[in-house]
Amino acid sequence: MCFYNLTPTIYVVNKTNKDIENIYFTLDDYNVKDSKIKKIKSGETGLTSVYNRGYSGVRNLYLYHFDDKYKHEYLIYDKLSSNYAGGIRVIINGLDEKGNYSLNVTIDYDNLKTH
Repeated sequence: MCFYNLTPTIYVVNKTNKDIENIYFTLDDYNVKDSKIKKIKSGETGLTSVYNRGYSGVRNLYLYHFDDKYKHEYLIYDKLSSNYAGGIRVIINGLDEKGNYSLNVTIDYDNLKTH
């Protein structure tokens, strides 16, 4: 039996020394509930996806989180098309004193070929 991804799979790798909670993903003019990862323990990877069907053109993909009610938002991918169904890896390397994440992003990430 074969399974095909119809939406992008987002892998979030926590390389910090703390657990990370409540990470969200959204698109420009997103008409459905934002994707959320509730918790990623230190050293682990969380998974989610975003529904990108039904849109024309390309959209921006954002990651965001809140720190003391302040929203921190990061542009993850600026060319997400409605037919993109690949993998996106976001590595969270650290957190600074202002609550900002240090990120690395890999587009077209294939978790089967990179381990």
